[in-house]
Amino acid sequence: MKAAMVILLSALLWLPSLPAAETPAYRLLNNSDYQSFIKNWDEQKNPVLYALIQTPKKWDAVFHPAPVMGQNKLFSPDPKVYEKESILIVARVIPAPGNVQKVFKLEKIEIDGKILTLHYQFAAPAESASYTIKDFLGVFVPKGDYKQVIFIENGKPTGSLDITKGQWSVPPMTEDLL
Repeated sequence: MKAAMVILLSALLWLPSLPAAETPAYRLLNNSDYQSFIKNWDEQKNPVLYALIQTPKKWDAVFHPAPVMGQNKLFSPDPKVYEKESILIVARVIPAPGNVQKVFKLEKIEIDGKILTLHYQFAAPAESASYTIKDFLGVFVPKGDYKQVIFIENGKPTGSLDITKGQWSVPPMTEDLL
């Protein structure tokens, strides 16, 4: 019996390991990179906004330009960005925090076949404020033929996008037809 166990364990050690989900290269989109803000949505119905932005029109459906005198920033990424990257967005309406850098924290991104998964931490501001803001986590990810995007907040699935059905944002954001 012991010999059979040793042979079985030895055989298992020689089996090729199953491929793990790939951790792709990514880069963060800082809230101050572009002179834009996230458009309004019904946060009572959809407390979290999710989007996979793959074109300039989809960027314009989620973000609104914020022209300010004296500033000379771009309103959106260069259209060439979308040749190699897409942008994942997770947004919430929150009481204005003392430090927006502590609200969202990227944990990891995984690509398993055609499924893209974003793992992140969300820490709602503890302090109250007299006004709210739309804060977001933005991540540039490799362009891919994704079928589904899954969002994992604080270790729990909170939402997904079914790209095969044309669902690139929740709630549905309208692309301008211009």
